[in-house]
Amino acid sequence: MKKYSLYSVILGVISIMLLINIVSIYISVTQHREDMIKAAIEEKTHLAEIIDETMTSPLWIYRLALVPGMERAFIEEMSEFEDVKYIRVVSSDGTIYKSSIKGEWGKIIKEPDIYRVIKSGKKIVKDQDFEGERIKLIIYPGHRDKTIWVGFTLKRVEEAIRVMLIRDISFSLGGIAAVLLTLFLTSKEVIIDPLKKVTEACREIGKGNLDVKIETKSKTEIGELADTFNEMTLELAEAKDELVRLNLHLEEKVEERTRQLKEAQEQLIQSAKMATIGTLAGGIAHEINNPLGAILTNTQMLLMEVKDPDQRESLKLIEDGTRRCRDIVTTLLKYSRKPELGEFKSINLNDVINDACNLLQHQLNNENIKIKKEYTKVPNIEGNANELQQVFTNLILNAKDAIKRIRKEGEIIIRTYQEDKLVVAQVIDNGCGIPKENISKIFDPFFTTKDVGKGTGLGLSITYKIIEKHNGRIDVSSNVGEGTTFTIKLPKAE
Repeated sequence: MKKYSLYSVILGVISIMLLINIVSIYISVTQHREDMIKAAIEEKTHLAEIIDETMTSPLWIYRLALVPGMERAFIEEMSEFEDVKYIRVVSSDGTIYKSSIKGEWGKIIKEPDIYRVIKSGKKIVKDQDFEGERIKLIIYPGHRDKTIWVGFTLKRVEEAIRVMLIRDISFSLGGIAAVLLTLFLTSKEVIIDPLKKVTEACREIGKGNLDVKIETKSKTEIGELADTFNEMTLELAEAKDELVRLNLHLEEKVEERTRQLKEAQEQLIQSAKMATIGTLAGGIAHEINNPLGAILTNTQMLLMEVKDPDQRESLKLIEDGTRRCRDIVTTLLKYSRKPELGEFKSINLNDVINDACNLLQHQLNNENIKIKKEYTKVPNIEGNANELQQVFTNLILNAKDAIKRIRKEGEIIIRTYQEDKLVVAQVIDNGCGIPKENISKIFDPFFTTKDVGKGTGLGLSITYKIIEKHNGRIDVSSNVGEGTTFTIKLPKAE
C-alpha cells in the first residue's frame, strides 16, 4: 500500500481548503455581479422613466414652445449620466425621434423589439455591440407609442467586481498562508518528532526489544498514542513472561492432558461396553419374558384352586419369585430401549430432582435419612423427565443403603449449579464408600455389593445408560468410611 508523509497530507488538506475557498469566492462574486447588474438596470430604467415623464408633461410642451432647441439639450444632458452611452426616443414605426448621437434624428431603424415593447408595455433588456464595446440596452415603453432607449456600459460594475475578487483572493491566500505557516512551525515539535519516536519504538519491538518506552510531554492525541503504546509494550512483555512460564510447565500440562485423555478413553470403553451389554440384555429379556408370563399365570390359577396350606405356601414362593424375575426383565427392557423421536423436551433439573425426593421422602424419613438441597438457578436441559427421575431415585436409594450400612442416621446432599454450558448435579452421602477396586465396575450390569435378594445390580448401569442417552456424563469419587459423590453433567438446552 502506498505511503504518504504527514507533510503531503497537510499539503493535500491545504489544497482542498484552497479549492473550497476559490469555489466560494466564485459563487460570491458571481452573485454580487448579478446583483450589481440588476441594480444598474433598475437605475437606467428609472432614468428612462424620467425622460418619458418629462417629455410628455404639459409644462415641458409649454417650455419647448418658448425655448427652441431645449429638447436636444435635455437629451444630451441625460446621456451624460454615469455609464450611459446614448439615449434615443424612437417612435412605433422605427423613426428616431430624439437621440444623443449626432446625425441620427429622423432616421429609421428596423427593430422588431419596438413593436413587442409597445404591445406588452414591458421593457426589454439585451446585450448590444456599440463602438466596439459590449453594452446593455434597455428599450422602455413610453407614452404616445414611443420607446425610450438607454444604452449603458458595465465597466464600473466589472471594475468593482475585479476589485472585490482581488480582495477576496488576497484575504483567502493570506489566511491559508497563515494556517500553513502555523502548521509548519508547530507540526515538527507536536506531531512529526513524536511520530518518529513511535516509529523507532515499533522497529525496536520488531527486533524483540520489549523494554522500549516512548518519552513525550505532549498532551494531545499524539501523547495519548504514546501512552497507549507504552501500555501495549508492557502487556506484551507480561505476555512474553507468561509464555516463558508456560513453556517451563509444559511437561506438567502434557501429563495433565494425558490423564484427561486416559479418562476420556475409559469413558468411551465404558460406553461401548454398556451398549453391547444393553443389546444383549434386550435379547435375553425378550426370550425369557414369555415363559415367565406363562409360569406366573399358571401359578396364580393354581393358587385359586389349591386349598392345602403347604402347597399354597410353595405356590406363593413361586409367584413371588416369578414376579421378581418379571421386574428384572422389565428393567432390562427399559435399559436396552432407545429413546423415541420427540421423547426429549425442555425441562428443569431442579424440578426433576424435587419429584424424585418427594417420592422417596416418606421412606427416607422412616430410615432417619435427611436430604439437604443446595440448589442454584440453572438453565433448562433437553431430556426425558421420567428417565432422569429414575436416575436420581437410584442414586438416592443407593446413598441411603450406603449410609445404613455404617450408621443409624445420615444426610444426603443434593447440589446443582451451572458450569459453562453444562448443568451439574451432585448426590453426596456420608455412607460406607466404595473400595477403589470396585469403582471401575459399579456401572457394569448385575454388579452389586448388596446382600442376595436386595439388589439386581442394574440400578447404576441403567443410570449410566440414561445419562449417556442425554449426551451427558456421570463420574464418581469415593473414600471408604467417609462417603461417595456422584457428579452428573448434562448440556443445557440451546
